Amino acid sequence: MISSAQVSMYPLRQEHVGPAIEMVRLAFEARGLKPEIGPMSTHVVGEGDLIFAALAEAFAKAANESEVVLCQEGARAPCCTRDEGGPFGAVL
Repeated sequence: MISSAQVSMYPLRQEHVGPAIEMVRLAFEARGLKPEIGPMSTHVVGEGDLIFAALAEAFAKAANESEVVLCQEGARAPCCTRDEGGPFGAVL
């Protein structure tokens, strides 16, 4: 099932947020997904099972290194990208 997710990972009491964001990016890319990294969140479109597996992996790794907050919004219908059309992008 094609889904869309917007994800933010916030490591607590850390000087840099980059390593946590990198964990999310790598987990998505390891599953063939193409995340779009933005200034406040990461957006990805793909199979829902792959998205949630990547999030579980990234959260577990980040939580082993520091306290962390993961915020995720998901959509199934309509699934959107940020590329074109509509308030959120193109409906897939």
